[in-house]
Amino acid sequence: SALQGARYATWASHDDPWTSTTSVNTIDASQIMDALRPSKRGVVVVGRLAPKDVEDVSNFLEELHWPVIHADVRSGIRDVDVVVRRPNAVLEALRELKPDCVLQLGAAPAFAPA
Repeated sequence: SALQGARYATWASHDDPWTSTTSVNTIDASQIMDALRPSKRGVVVVGRLAPKDVEDVSNFLEELHWPVIHADVRSGIRDVDVVVRRPNAVLEALRELKPDCVLQLGAAPAFAPA
């Protein structure tokens, strides 16, 4: 099987989903920061955002201090340094950075075909 490793074995032995999502209209950034605090090597992926959310997300990213490995062109994020300039290099970046947490903000990002 292609699915191997300790993390997979731990996940497979429980009923918990591999990922979790939150979808609410109002989010308290301090609660998110509390949930992310245990992560030592987090990265961020930003998908399409509502125009009214761009400033709040930019401020949150400044406070978080995690590398943004992809910011979808539809995100409206322009003032944040993005580590990966080529969208198709995101998987390479994940292998290199070995994050313990990937935070997705906004809609699922669009990636151009290779």
